Amino acid sequence: MKSQPAFKPIIPEDVSWPDQPKPYSKETHSGLVRYMDETGASLRDLTKEIPKSKSRTSLSQYLNYCYEGNVQELERGIEAFLRKKAPNTVGNVICETGIHKILMSLFAFCQSRRVMGAGVGYAGGGKTTAARVFARKHPNTTIITVDPTRGSVMKILRLISQGVQSTRGGSADEILNGIIDKLRNSRQFLIFDESHFLPWSGFELVRTIWDATNVGICYLGMPRLYGQMKGNKAYLWDQIISRITIARSVNTITRDDIRLVSDFIYPGLQKSSVNYLYEIGQKPGKLRVVTALLKQAVEVSKRQRVPLTVDLLKDVRKIMHIWK
Repeated sequence: MKSQPAFKPIIPEDVSWPDQPKPYSKETHSGLVRYMDETGASLRDLTKEIPKSKSRTSLSQYLNYCYEGNVQELERGIEAFLRKKAPNTVGNVICETGIHKILMSLFAFCQSRRVMGAGVGYAGGGKTTAARVFARKHPNTTIITVDPTRGSVMKILRLISQGVQSTRGGSADEILNGIIDKLRNSRQFLIFDESHFLPWSGFELVRTIWDATNVGICYLGMPRLYGQMKGNKAYLWDQIISRITIARSVNTITRDDIRLVSDFIYPGLQKSSVNYLYEIGQKPGKLRVVTALLKQAVEVSKRQRVPLTVDLLKDVRKIMHIWK
């Protein structure tokens, strides 16, 4: 696989998050976090469904361990919601890997400095999960997920308009003005996930919005995103790439990352198995494939009552037809 040009800007030190100052229920808190990461549910969605949640702000405070109301009363509402909504969900692994920490710092920098940035990495490294975690901690963050069907200017405008909750419709100019009016002086932070699907017109629209509002923006995407931004080196593309203040390439999976993930799923995994998973983590799919493989191996180990060894991992990998 041909490597992409490395990004050069340097990112500042990672930020620190609040400790847990009050006697919150670990099970309830982690259950809500897991539900949000699995479903992509927003704070706005949850406010409508969770009893006793008065606003997005109250839920955000709870998630950041700084809720000013009756914690126990709110948690009873959350527990009732989770019993109803999340009995059959499968937990995702959310670990602070090296990639996760880099992206959280990148988001924090773009948000606080209100600049435009980019995070580039292959699939399965945890880019989307990191974006969701950051958005959960910062309610003024909006994640806009691009897909291959958003090829026209109007479709992209509507996607952004929906993401920032602008209610103005009409022509392209009217929708664009509605987005700008919504964002101007708002200190909002926009993350464009899967942004390698954006055409030139999409990047140009985002540039126009950024110029008019000065909000923080971060692109997330596959390595070809860098090539997308450089375009065909025509002067029009210079308007886009020249506005990227900070960018990071997030492709490196370390043995420490693998150990972190494996300890979360199966504490005490043998060193030989960790080394084998590290090899898998260097291939397409990265941590996503590692997580899926290890979870399946744990299930097989339990059902067949056999030790979880590197040989079992290899057998399960064959069954799953994971990259050779």
